[in-house]
Amino acid sequence: MFSVSQHVRSSFDDYGAVILDIQHGQVLRLNKTASFIFEHLTHTPKECEIVRHLVEEFRVPYAVAQADVREFLESMVRLQLVYRYPSKVHA
Repeated sequence: MFSVSQHVRSSFDDYGAVILDIQHGQVLRLNKTASFIFEHLTHTPKECEIVRHLVEEFRVPYAVAQADVREFLESMVRLQLVYRYPSKVHA
């Protein structure tokens, strides 16, 4: 599960998004696909749900969407814009 850092501000338009990290003074421009993933991340913390939405919206194969979402989220974690939380395992 993932969560957007409290130090992140975002603005979306028809072409993508701009992400501002106020803690580190970074500004990132996201393309339409990355913007879609980031916007959905603000609504659902689950990677599998974001993948499902990406498949539905862009009509791409599940494996492609999964790889794209995973790569994007990993890059956001490295930049400390997104945090990963361990999933709860049910016994």
